[in-house]
Amino acid sequence: MTEPFNNSRETKTFDKFGATYTLHLTTDSRKQWTPVHKLPDGTLIDTTTTDWVKNLPKDARPYADWIETDQTFTATYVTAARYQDPVDCPQARPIELFSTSDGLSILGVVLEQTADDIVLLDPCTVYFEDTKGIIKLLPIFNVARTLRLRLSAVRSIQAPAEAIVAIYPGFQIQNKMFKYQLKPRVAVTQTEQLTNDGDAVTA
Repeated sequence: MTEPFNNSRETKTFDKFGATYTLHLTTDSRKQWTPVHKLPDGTLIDTTTTDWVKNLPKDARPYADWIETDQTFTATYVTAARYQDPVDCPQARPIELFSTSDGLSILGVVLEQTADDIVLLDPCTVYFEDTKGIIKLLPIFNVARTLRLRLSAVRSIQAPAEAIVAIYPGFQIQNKMFKYQLKPRVAVTQTEQLTNDGDAVTA
């Protein structure tokens, strides 16, 4: 029988370029499940060898399944992020990631929100270059410090991943210095190549 998962929360704060960033993180720990292949009678197939297909019984029809192991899987994710600085945002405001109807992912600090629109400070588009495994923050053409985004164009709103928040100050400081206005579409900042090292499996 599967044991209930454990859930813990923590808050991380870091200062960069005169601003304060706060991350609210949740860590889930639960029993690890792993993918396997089985025969129709439920027998597990040993797929650790390179020629395991040749060793199957004649006319066997294996199928994919999942089984519970005796290990524990742990993953941490951001549930909320906030930004504060003494000049532009003296009161801490949310950092949100918006998915728009035309497929853009827009990151920004929510300064104001009404029933019709949202005003974002230091907005940028988030682009995941999956062939290289990196995240890039790109300027939005003609936008300076703020962007008014119509809620009718928004499909979803969520807290950004920790890797995105980590590189956001690098975008913001250049935006504060008005470094990207009316320039070609090039990344202002980007992550290193991403891995899944943040996910840990323990015995």
